[in-house]
Amino acid sequence: MTTTKKKQKPVIFSILSFLPVTLLASCSNSFSEKQIIGKWEDKNIQTYEYENGETMTVKTDLESTYFANGKSNSMGTITITTTTEGHMAFHAIFSSNWEIRDDVIYETLTNAHLDPTEADDMKTAKEKAAIFGKGAKGQTIGSKILELTNDKFLVEDIEDGAQSVYHRID
Repeated sequence: MTTTKKKQKPVIFSILSFLPVTLLASCSNSFSEKQIIGKWEDKNIQTYEYENGETMTVKTDLESTYFANGKSNSMGTITITTTTEGHMAFHAIFSSNWEIRDDVIYETLTNAHLDPTEADDMKTAKEKAAIFGKGAKGQTIGSKILELTNDKFLVEDIEDGAQSVYHRID
């Protein structure tokens, strides 16, 4: 689990930083596209501490499929717990276009949908899901590739430094 201190940021952008990311090789990259094509498991937990004293923990349990044509699909569960809004769990479905430049993975969301499955306050969870769905499409997330093998890859968010590890499942 990683704890990151950061300034207050809307929850939708914190969720975006946990989306699995994929690769497309170019001439200045150290990693091969062929290493990433297939299915990967994203089971990560990140805790953020904000300057205002609030904390947020985001747990991902996603399965992502990466295609050689620069597209990816992810589906699973995202659970968020905050000191102010309590516990919320969402069924998540994401589609994206991706590329890699200078060993940084960039993924641009083409579709993002969160459906609340449980929450301390279901009304708030539904509001967060609706805001996310409207605000996420077209957003680009970048992550530096730190390690990539046939079985796992490790990335670091270029905005907040949070690290996530992904494991191959096919």
